Amino acid sequence: MEIKKIYFDMDGVLADFERGVRELCGMESRSVNRDDDPGYDDLMWERIRSVEHFYDKLETIPEGEALFRSLYTCFGDRCEILTGIPKPKRGVESAAEDKVRWVHRILDPEVVVHTVLRREKPQYCSGKDCILIDDYSVNIEAWEAMGGTGILYENKEKTLDRMREIVNMDTKKILAACDHTLLRQEAVWEDVRQILDDTKRFSTASACISPCFVKRAKEYVGDAVKICTVIGFPNGTQSTAAKVFETRDAIANGADEIDMVIHIGSLKAGDYDAVLSEIREIKAACGDHILKVIIETCLLTEDEKIKMCQLVTESGADFIKTSTGFSTAGATFSDIELFKKHVGPGVKIKAAGGISSMEDAERFLALGADRLGTSRIVKLVKEGM
Repeated sequence: MEIKKIYFDMDGVLADFERGVRELCGMESRSVNRDDDPGYDDLMWERIRSVEHFYDKLETIPEGEALFRSLYTCFGDRCEILTGIPKPKRGVESAAEDKVRWVHRILDPEVVVHTVLRREKPQYCSGKDCILIDDYSVNIEAWEAMGGTGILYENKEKTLDRMREIVNMDTKKILAACDHTLLRQEAVWEDVRQILDDTKRFSTASACISPCFVKRAKEYVGDAVKICTVIGFPNGTQSTAAKVFETRDAIANGADEIDMVIHIGSLKAGDYDAVLSEIREIKAACGDHILKVIIETCLLTEDEKIKMCQLVTESGADFIKTSTGFSTAGATFSDIELFKKHVGPGVKIKAAGGISSMEDAERFLALGADRLGTSRIVKLVKEGM
């Protein structure tokens, strides 16, 4: 399911409100007194107002904060705070301002905070693609009655497991999008064989290896594993003829997919015809095999990235790819968002370089990447077994 919004309750998920009430206001937990004793809430808010800088003294719930940061990494500004405030007679303006200030101090000044009367929370629900994470079952029930998706917060891991179920972003889906990669100069056949074995074991999209190993790899795995290799790697400064020869040789040796590096100098010089012509020649050499075009985003301006989206679309190549992993930086979330906005229909996106966590992988896929070039994800899965 595509997620539109993820709303977090503040008190009880992010902020240790009950401990604050107990230690700063001298009151027992409110959890058993919510709707059963309205007078309790009146007294509670009166005492909160009597405590100078109550929210400045409020501690976080470490697991809740870690949960928010984890999902914020994946879903960005789709994560917002939706927190209850007292009725106007209980000092609504002060509570609202204090809560916003607390969120911006503890989490991030850019996080959007909605402060509403608790019974008004369901008004923010626009359908199944809106998720509420709350520690109060009554709020969850009201949210789901409006057609939304509710998650009753217990702890970080249970909530993340539930999120993965909802968005179907499980480990198998992430692995299926990975080009399991080994392109180190010092790699030997035993290293490559391990990559091939892991690719088969974990059903990744392909094994991405250096051209010199392609023939032996194909003989080793047959059709059980897709073999991806690189052309003009990592600088892209070979002649077009040399790249075309490399492509034909790789395919003759058994490569299923080709990742080529553009000549960045031609792009920088504004020689767009040369860039386009080279991609087209290599695509012709690929035939029905998949071609991914590496543009090395860390060396480009935003305008140059947008131009490459247009050229890759026009060329007939299958993918645009961020990086080699051998330059100054790898894939960024903002680059995937830009690609998604500017590539044409039918052009897929590969993020590569620096993808080192499951959270990174989940967010790249959520933003629109179709493939991930990484060696780290399989390692993480193996370490977790």
